[in-house]
Amino acid sequence: MTDFEALPSPVLHSVAALDGWLLRVWDFSPAPIREGREGRDGPGIEERRTVGVIVAGHAMMADSRTLCRPERATIVSVLVAAGFRVLVPDLRGHGESGPPASRGGDWNMDDLVGDVGHYVDLARSLEPELPVMLLGHSVFAHAALAWLGQNPDPSVRALVAMSCAIWNRRFEPLRWRWWLKRLLIWPTVLITELVGYMPARLLRLGSADEARSFWRQFHGFMRRDRWDSKDGKIDYFANLEHIRAPVLHVMSEGDRLYAPPTTCARLSAPINHRELLVLGRDDAPGDLARLRPDHMGMVTSAKSKLAWHWVAGWLRRKLGVAD
Repeated sequence: MTDFEALPSPVLHSVAALDGWLLRVWDFSPAPIREGREGRDGPGIEERRTVGVIVAGHAMMADSRTLCRPERATIVSVLVAAGFRVLVPDLRGHGESGPPASRGGDWNMDDLVGDVGHYVDLARSLEPELPVMLLGHSVFAHAALAWLGQNPDPSVRALVAMSCAIWNRRFEPLRWRWWLKRLLIWPTVLITELVGYMPARLLRLGSADEARSFWRQFHGFMRRDRWDSKDGKIDYFANLEHIRAPVLHVMSEGDRLYAPPTTCARLSAPINHRELLVLGRDDAPGDLARLRPDHMGMVTSAKSKLAWHWVAGWLRRKLGVAD
């Protein structure tokens, strides 16, 4: 017996990016449930339908397995149980969307931002009558925010950004933490230049390596105190004010370095329709005030399941769907 609803067997889609990179996307559809309903003519049968499509993406140095696994509860299993069809991409160079960096794959943040549009197009083609939503953990949250800031697409009805912060001095209020981040990034930059890619697996920092171009751009955000495109022509941070969809920014008091709440809140401040949810803070709803997951624990720890249910409920409310 399990304490969660098992994920349905997924369909694997292949999507070609504009530069020819083959993106692989796992597709989990909820099974329709037939329920009894009382009507004027007596008991009836109603089929619970899919309420929307969510594109849910993972963090850097990871892959889709952080969000969906068959043997345990995950945020994707909770979303599917809540009536959402969920598309889970392996970001380029990760999981099934190879080649990985260790085999010559190279990409940057701008590529990940552009890929969001392909995932949204896939969602619309699969369910043209249903609303589309985005949910990102860490780097996919960055990509989704940056894409939506450039493309305030009305078909995207909501966005959930989890553990999402950019390492800029302007967003970091604590001097000691900023210097710690700089001290931590320098060795990885040197190693990346020597090896030719960021060997996250060798360094035991994650399950997927990162490309040199991506790591250089990530470091560039810190050096120039900007969050922008590689050529500097697109200011991702400035474009956040163009987002029209409601955004839920989820963070945790237990995430002390990668995405602490004070840093996260400064990043998303320009968004007009923003809600903050800080796990572990006294003003968090109910038992969420007692949760303090770390950066990866936000989506990998079973203790975060209550927060996943809260996020699913928030998304349903934004669609006007009754629980």
